[in-house]
Amino acid sequence: MMKIFLSAIITTSLMTLFSYIVSAFSHSQFREPQLLNELINRSTALAFKPGQKNLSGWIIHYSIGLLFVVIFRMIWNFTIIEPTYLSGASLGFIFGFIGITGWKIMFSLSPNPPEIKFKSFYLQLIAAHIIFGIGATLPFL
Repeated sequence: MMKIFLSAIITTSLMTLFSYIVSAFSHSQFREPQLLNELINRSTALAFKPGQKNLSGWIIHYSIGLLFVVIFRMIWNFTIIEPTYLSGASLGFIFGFIGITGWKIMFSLSPNPPEIKFKSFYLQLIAAHIIFGIGATLPFL
């Protein structure tokens, strides 16, 4: 269990660092924890209004990372797929599309979604999840 938790922290941190770097270089908002806080703030269904740098977005983001690592580990334990850099990158690629679907749902449910470069955000999410997938393999090699 400690390997799963450690993997989730490492991989989500690597992915998030990548997103922050891409955000800085592209002058775009691709920082997932801040976007999550922004979606919560703009929700009419929630009374809770965290600031953009509130821990809520970080907790949600890292919780999803933990869930993804648990699923990766289950795939590696209960299928013929072994934890390798290639399987991690492949799972990351697939889970990048799952992430995009989740973001599209959240943006569509928001009465006032953030104005971001959606296509660029989704493309960087694929790359970020590939990094996530590769990182997820490290404790299990």
